[in-house]
Amino acid sequence: MGWTLSLGLMTLLAIGIGLYALGMALLPAVRGEFVLDLLARSPSGAMFHFLLGGTVLIAGAFQFSQWLRRNHLNVHRWLGRVYVGGVLVSGLAGLYLAFSATGGVVARFGFGLLAVVVMAVGTRWAA
Repeated sequence: MGWTLSLGLMTLLAIGIGLYALGMALLPAVRGEFVLDLLARSPSGAMFHFLLGGTVLIAGAFQFSQWLRRNHLNVHRWLGRVYVGGVLVSGLAGLYLAFSATGGVVARFGFGLLAVVVMAVGTRWAA
């Protein structure tokens, strides 16, 4: 698979998953049992995680666009700021949610480690 096709597929998938996460936060009628349970246990943590995680996925996908960087540098820079801020807040929300994850200690440790790695890599990579 060529670089252009891979980048296009990554962008399409990131936007789709980001829109799904935003939908879970903004469209109560489409929430499944798992999302409702998560919102019942930790409403603010889940909302931050859904809203900012979805935003980060969408903003991050466009950061790879050479056209955007070349023709709209200020937009590229602002998307980068949104990305870094969103990674930090969404990562902290994910870390908070990890402490109450269902699935036992392995799930809690795994989700907690994932949140820390996402924050570390997301902020370092964007710098």
